[in-house]
Amino acid sequence: MTRRLVSGVVVGALAAAFNTPVAAVLFALEEIIVQSRFQGRDPTEQTQRLMTLAKVANDPERGWGASGDVAELFGSGFVESGSVEEGLRWYERAVLAPDGKASMKAAEQLANVKSRLAWERVDKAVRNRDVMRVRANAPRQTTSQRAAARRALADAEASAKHAVVEANRLIDEALVLLGKLGEMEATMERESLTGSALKRRVLVNTAAGGRYAAASDVRRMLQHYLRAERIGMAHRVADLYYPGSNCLSAEIAMHAGRAGWTGPDKARVARLKQLLKERSTRDPNFWGVIGEIDMDQYEALTGRRLRKVASRLAKEYDDLHNRVKGTRMWATVYDNACFVLSTYGLRAKGAEQAAALQLLARLRSFAYPESDVTS
Repeated sequence: MTRRLVSGVVVGALAAAFNTPVAAVLFALEEIIVQSRFQGRDPTEQTQRLMTLAKVANDPERGWGASGDVAELFGSGFVESGSVEEGLRWYERAVLAPDGKASMKAAEQLANVKSRLAWERVDKAVRNRDVMRVRANAPRQTTSQRAAARRALADAEASAKHAVVEANRLIDEALVLLGKLGEMEATMERESLTGSALKRRVLVNTAAGGRYAAASDVRRMLQHYLRAERIGMAHRVADLYYPGSNCLSAEIAMHAGRAGWTGPDKARVARLKQLLKERSTRDPNFWGVIGEIDMDQYEALTGRRLRKVASRLAKEYDDLHNRVKGTRMWATVYDNACFVLSTYGLRAKGAEQAAALQLLARLRSFAYPESDVTS
């Protein structure tokens, strides 16, 4: 069976094997998701395959794109391939689909994608603004070149400010949606996603220079991850590493690099290391390896010795990226690194600060391999 989705003809061929055309579309979407997440397929190629398949699904004679379960898988597929804005649109369609076939997870992911897109837009706009600042201050420019560079900088600054306003709006929408879901039932996933949305709001306002609300948002983030951890314990959830590790990252972000800080909660660190050991024994995967790298990084930040281990950490990231190239997963790694390393970099100086910035740049290249910021 061909694996390339180029037209409705292929969908017809799949349908012959899967009883109905809709089943064929669902299979094709699930295949794309697996390929993007685990097999390192090219994001641009995957997005193009999804766009081609979407044209078939949106054909008025078929109408599959209006079905909640189909729209949900399109949302997941686009997000996995790195097309977050398109994924957001499909998740919105899934949640609003009149047939009610989308799962409750679609609403959770809609909130998650809103906060992720908010941060991605600001990250892009702020980096572009910084590039324009360097160009505006470059020596040996003619009068016309300097004027053009200053106009470009003014435009970039305006775009960054607009991106921050829109980002906070999106994150507010995400928090409202997660709050409504939590009122129906508080789960470990929903509390964790709320913590994640607040983390991204910290990233948004810190990157923009508006750190006035960062401290309170970090505290709120920590509260939600602590609730997620408690719910997981109460329901005997097998893997409590995710909320626990985010509690640790909040503690690191708040204190690492500050004079007099003696380090994070030792009991929590020991518990997380044990959870990682159990995970690697039970089901070794991408997140287990990232967890081990993170723990080494956090210990280095606590001891203000990131510069001494940065080369080793970079090699470990490189080795993992050679095995797993899924941009969505690396975007999550990059987000968390921004949260921890950016705040540490604001307090550190010299080689320590440089090491933090170099690791961030490396992780960003994994999350966004085809960055469109002018350089």
